[in-house]
Amino acid sequence: MKSVRIGIIGFGKVIRAFLELYPDKRDWIKSRYQQDLQIVAICDSTEYMHNPDGFDPGELLAYKLEKIASDKRGRPLDQSEVGYVVNSFLEMGVNVALEALPPTRETGEPAQSYILAFLNAKVPVVTVNKSPLVYGYQTLYTAARKQHVALKFSGTTGAALPTTDTIATALAGAELYGFEAILNGTTNFLLTEMIKNQSDLATELEIAQELKICEPDPSLDINGWDTAFKTLILAKAFIDPYVELPDVQVQGIQSLTYADIEPVIQAGNTLKLLGKAGFENDRLRLRVKPSIITPEHPFFHVDGTTKAITLFTDTMGRLTMIGGSSGLKETAATILKDLVNTHRDFSRT
Repeated sequence: MKSVRIGIIGFGKVIRAFLELYPDKRDWIKSRYQQDLQIVAICDSTEYMHNPDGFDPGELLAYKLEKIASDKRGRPLDQSEVGYVVNSFLEMGVNVALEALPPTRETGEPAQSYILAFLNAKVPVVTVNKSPLVYGYQTLYTAARKQHVALKFSGTTGAALPTTDTIATALAGAELYGFEAILNGTTNFLLTEMIKNQSDLATELEIAQELKICEPDPSLDINGWDTAFKTLILAKAFIDPYVELPDVQVQGIQSLTYADIEPVIQAGNTLKLLGKAGFENDRLRLRVKPSIITPEHPFFHVDGTTKAITLFTDTMGRLTMIGGSSGLKETAATILKDLVNTHRDFSRT
């Protein structure tokens, strides 16, 4: 039985969802993968905690939620604590770090510094944070390769849609030369409802917020930037690590009205916000834009919060995956998957 000793950085909604999911899966993972997952350290804006024997996830969740309810909060973590946190985690025998700090819109910090420090200490990292990958992927990738440790980030590019694992493992040996994808469940839901109800974006946004399908501030989603981040991460990881955010042409759905969509529907088509990567004149082009989808396209019936991707390869043709709805539970499931895979023996089934 392999002991997977987890150190967590951050305590947001995704980590809370992970702590709810993890107890139900722990015994099955022991049986199926011969791994005992233990949370032995956690650090957030309020405190650093450790337990060499492993925390009870339910008790840890209850304690942290009570602390939040009593508003006993400290200042956000920054780069000044990196050395202390890494050394403290290493003393607890942490052999995989789970980074889930709040994302930042214009920089990968402080998450990038934490991830880099753990990689340089030969500790594999699982992250659900897009920011450090958008702004520092090449640095992190280089460190991971140099230290021969894993950097897992499948929760950043479509949650339960197994995009990164498929490209990295199932398509090993094939060259990915492009893709197109529905990567944001919120915008797909909004467009689906606008078409179905012949309504405007503001009306459907209000409903989506009531259903907790989108954030109170949905600007990153509807302006196309969430899709742009995910498109860029996939392109950096599997096509060209040197492309940057300014290379992505971004057009969201914030200005769309049903009057704009109606001619598309009357012609028998539909509209989806796609992230696209492909070569034109030997240059990689990245685009995010509302795109007309014809009935024969595999995305035509991909509605609601469901996501999809078509991968274009040199030797395995086109591969389309559809599924992986949005939600905290689904993102928590990607964390669990990535944690298992950092220490998994792939010679066994």
